[in-house]
Amino acid sequence: MALLLALLMAVACPYAMLQGVFMSGSTAILLGAGYYIMGSFCHLGQTFVNQVSEAEGLLKDLIVKSHILNFNLKVSQVMGRLSHNLAFDMCGWYRLDHAALLGLLNTVLTYLVILFQVGGTAVKSHIPTSPPPSNASAPADPRGPHF
Repeated sequence: MALLLALLMAVACPYAMLQGVFMSGSTAILLGAGYYIMGSFCHLGQTFVNQVSEAEGLLKDLIVKSHILNFNLKVSQVMGRLSHNLAFDMCGWYRLDHAALLGLLNTVLTYLVILFQVGGTAVKSHIPTSPPPSNASAPADPRGPHF
């Protein structure tokens, strides 16, 4: 939830600045907080993955050095459980790592480019408010339809 809020702040704050709404500097503070939250979550996820990978490497070294079969079996079971944690993902939807941070920044930048190209103006509807004039009063062409 906090990551989604940070993404929203990273898009909404530059839009507010484009519209001239600075709210005595708190818009810039919220923008910085949004980027900080995104960076913190992704860095924590990457740190978790690095520590699990390091633990798995240490356990592999322990198996190679040990010649006790029962101990090696238990360590292999622990390694099997750790291998599922080599990616810090959110219910299988996305992973939190440095690549995810780049993806989040790419998404924010894409939305900002769109906002700046549109210029912050409201999207105009192309649906006419009144029906087009009917041609019922026009005389019919005696030669028939034109193809």
